[in-house]
Amino acid sequence: MSITSPGIPVTSSPTLVTIPSASTTSETERPKEGNTLGLSKGALAGVVVSATCSVIGLVFGIGFKIYKHRKQVRMEKQRAEGGAF
Repeated sequence: MSITSPGIPVTSSPTLVTIPSASTTSETERPKEGNTLGLSKGALAGVVVSATCSVIGLVFGIGFKIYKHRKQVRMEKQRAEGGAF
């Protein structure tokens, strides 16, 4: 028994439909075996350098704030004692 829908034939018996994938992977598109992380050596080096510079900048910033705070406390202490700068 065959029923037709608008332009699509429909059958009452089970049918196996195979849909080809939209993208097929060729040999040139597959990642190389040595590249398991997904990043090139240059990209990985860039990430490491960026992270290192960020940590150094953070340490410098915190150290500078501590220095300024200690200097301010010293100045206020000298003013309270009536001493000269």
